[in-house]
Amino acid sequence: MSSSILKKYGETIINNHTIFKRRQKFIWDIDLTSQKDIEDFIKELLYLEPSTKIMLDIRQKQFGHGLKLNELKWHMDDHQLVKLKEKPIYNTHLYTHISGKHYLYCSNELHKAPSYTIIFYQSTQGQDFEGGELVLADGTKIIPVDHEGLVIDSKEIHCILPVKKGIRTSTIVKVFL
Repeated sequence: MSSSILKKYGETIINNHTIFKRRQKFIWDIDLTSQKDIEDFIKELLYLEPSTKIMLDIRQKQFGHGLKLNELKWHMDDHQLVKLKEKPIYNTHLYTHISGKHYLYCSNELHKAPSYTIIFYQSTQGQDFEGGELVLADGTKIIPVDHEGLVIDSKEIHCILPVKKGIRTSTIVKVFL
């Protein structure tokens, strides 16, 4: 039920906004252990001035058959789907109404949604793993390829299909402007 609510909401915001215009594929060749290299690369990728202050949440993710993470259901980064009896009256900036009594709640410790999610793929579908495609709410499927990447608006609803064999590795960077 919650997956279908989120997917439907994702289709709505894609159709009613220019959210998909933030999508961008890229090729990368930087040291993903260096926050400075990642920050400099992202500023160039997003056409930000070098002096622009940004905050990054950098995490390596592995999905695989037999691992704790094998797939991700439909979601919006740093948000939880909640059902409320009444419209929130406190901290309303943390809630996005999606339908009926359902809201997306910004659940990170900053209480601020990231602006962008940037994915640096470190493995290739068909070589390192099977399955594991990233699917966006409009049906677009992204096939992971090592040293390629993707920028999406962090409000974009997406999922990762189950990894059937092998290990899918990527570094996820959430960008807070």
